[in-house]
Amino acid sequence: MNHSDYQALDADEVAVCPECDDSGVVMNTTNAHKSHPETLDRYRCVDCNATFETFARRARQRDLGPTRGMAKDLAEADPDEVSR
Repeated sequence: MNHSDYQALDADEVAVCPECDDSGVVMNTTNAHKSHPETLDRYRCVDCNATFETFARRARQRDLGPTRGMAKDLAEADPDEVSR
């Protein structure tokens, strides 16, 4: 998403739903065709389907490093073993 509210988040923060605290917050585009978009809620929670004008913020709860495959192997490898 390329929205200024998301860009204002710190690197260690995540946007969360103010209702259920889930990080599955997306732009609410289901009603974007309405005649008064300024009255619509801008965000929607993927988990609980709540809509809201502004999302809550909290610290990330886990490291978002690689979780599988070659990327994980390289991230966990000793730098001396993979250098030239």
